[in-house]
Formats: sequence, structure tokens, C-alpha cells
Amino acid sequence: MAPSWALMVYANESLPLGFDAAFINQGMFSWLARNSSKPQRPSGEARLAHATTEWSLAHEDLTKDQAAPKLSAGFEALTGYRPQHVDAG
Repeated sequence: MAPSWALMVYANESLPLGFDAAFINQGMFSWLARNSSKPQRPSGEARLAHATTEWSLAHEDLTKDQAAPKLSAGFEALTGYRPQHVDAG
């Protein structure tokens, strides 16, 4: 099993990305999903971004607090949306 960093992005409004889930395989991310589209989820927008195995291996020694800004910057570069509320793990 390989490590996989993930970033949960929370927003008050829906992000206009045009999809609920997609294999990205671009830059640091491999998978992006609209977590809030799943049944019985709280209101608001939640997007889950999984980093690639390669990126995760190269950054496996980071703490959550160190990884979150790096993943957030990658999310912004990919989507054009600057995350305000995130959780990394």
C-alpha cells in the first residue's frame, strides 16, 4: 500500500467545475470528487482531491499543517478556486 495525501475543500457556494468526479492525473492530483453530491451530506460544497502516489510518496513526511497549503495551492492552480476552508490528511 502506498500513501495518499488528500485535501477536503469546503465552500459555501457550488464550485463551477462541470463534473461530480473525475480522474485528473494532472500535476499533484489524481482524483477529484464532489463529496457533497453523495446522499445525506450536510449542505454546502465539499470537494475531495486525492494526490498522486508519486506526490504523496515525495511528501509523506509532511504534517497535515505543512501539506494543507501545498495541496491548497495545487487545487487553486487546477481549478482557479482559492480554498478558504480545508482539511488535509
